[in-house]
Amino acid sequence: MKRIIQIEVKTEKLLSILAKERIGKEFEKILQQDKKYQIALKEQQRAAMEVERIDLSKKQFHIIDELISSVNYCSSLYGDIAYEQGLKDGVRLVSEIEEIKEL
Repeated sequence: MKRIIQIEVKTEKLLSILAKERIGKEFEKILQQDKKYQIALKEQQRAAMEVERIDLSKKQFHIIDELISSVNYCSSLYGDIAYEQGLKDGVRLVSEIEEIKEL
């Protein structure tokens, strides 16, 4: 039982390392090639330019910036967690397939 727990802990660490690595430079390359993402990015840039054209006070701008930053941070965490969960699900699926093959 202790060995199984050790293997699970090591697997968790490896999945975290892999997720962090893939979310970095490799993922950036994928985003650059994804047409839907590029369209969404251009729309985001257009909307940001529109906000810059509005004559906001510094306080209003700060409030909007704080809102956007918090939404972006939350979305980033959501994506990271979803990616790690997907990796874990994949590992679990492979493990379960192997168990079925042994039957």
